Amino acid sequence: LNNPKGFCTARTWAVICFIFGAVLISIAIALPIVINKLIDDKLCDNVCIPTPNDEAWEFNNWLTNTNRTVHPPEIAKFYLYNITNYADFLNGTKPILNLCGPYAYEIYRSKFNVSYNGDNSKVSYQPITTYNYRADLSAANVTENDRIFGPNLAFEASVYLVYTRTGQPMIPFFGMVCSNPFFPECSQPWSDGGDTQCCLLQNRTARATLFNTPSEIIF
Repeated sequence: LNNPKGFCTARTWAVICFIFGAVLISIAIALPIVINKLIDDKLCDNVCIPTPNDEAWEFNNWLTNTNRTVHPPEIAKFYLYNITNYADFLNGTKPILNLCGPYAYEIYRSKFNVSYNGDNSKVSYQPITTYNYRADLSAANVTENDRIFGPNLAFEASVYLVYTRTGQPMIPFFGMVCSNPFFPECSQPWSDGGDTQCCLLQNRTARATLFNTPSEIIF
């Protein structure tokens, strides 16, 4: 049959469909590659660590988060439970807990001993975090020097570790340690926050309780 004027043959339609399909397949293959490349380039621009050879402000803003025009304040708030009847509690009475806080701290992060390898593809540094007490953001009736009576988690964890490894009851072990002449500070049932602590309770400042050290710097 003769093909009427203005109408495509089946072969023509097949060619058109083939070309259209080839274009769609090419786009499906190329588009993810292009998008991934754009994403990688953008991430590299924002994530790559600057070197001292870059702009000074860019490198300094990476070293610390003290520039408040770039880094918003990082505030952490903590609550502590204080055992108010610690003496009765050690004699078997149910503890009476007083919720203290919040204790607010502004967190500063710095990097020291920064070093790069030859082609600047790797960097190593020592991170240091400093917690500065913010009385204006803390509760009005608390300070970081509040004395907190609470469990001595380090000692209790060591007792539990001995129990799980030896099968010995924890209470006799506690009595053995507290009667040991090598631990004279255990003559009282709580610790005052000294370097050696082997007592059930500890009496420390709020700051020392939170960060396990009276120092300003937490490594």
